[in-house]
Amino acid sequence: MSALLAPLYNPLLLPELRYTQNHVWLRNEKEHTFVCGIDHIVLHLLGPVRGVAYPNALTKTRHHAPCAWIVFELGTLAFKAPFAGTVVAVNDSLKRWPNLVNTSPHSEGWILCLQAEGDRNETANLLTPEQASHTYHQQADEFAAACRQVMRRKLPAVGATLHDGGRVIESIEGMLGPAAYFDTVVRMLRLS
Repeated sequence: MSALLAPLYNPLLLPELRYTQNHVWLRNEKEHTFVCGIDHIVLHLLGPVRGVAYPNALTKTRHHAPCAWIVFELGTLAFKAPFAGTVVAVNDSLKRWPNLVNTSPHSEGWILCLQAEGDRNETANLLTPEQASHTYHQQADEFAAACRQVMRRKLPAVGATLHDGGRVIESIEGMLGPAAYFDTVVRMLRLS
């Protein structure tokens, strides 16, 4: 489990970005306008992005409302607006190359550009890299505890051993099952 949680305990957070508790990064492009994406932690835990679906450009969104959907092999994740505003641009490159989110999450793999509503202080609830690191450490502890709890419920009383035909389970996802793993990641990282 330590390898799975390593990015939460040692996050690669860029000093020029701001973050949210639900693993969205933001880069201030111009006054009240931010480029947004998902961080490497979500990508590490959920794997390769298979597709991204967007609303139309110039769509207004409320704080924490879904404004895009990211499709992983295990399920679909709603990308939630970090503040109320208008989607002023989407990354059309992701329609053809969704893997850019994985290979270049902080540059070519951005998700959308969001303009804040009015003169609100849109960065008031955003986290500095230091604050995000502290939050992610807490989430790692909660995630580890949740995984252990789900695994305890799923352990069979008696099962096949490797000697008589059982199989090695090499990941938390393998132990929990894809659906339970996806749900646990989404819940623990506050992605829902």
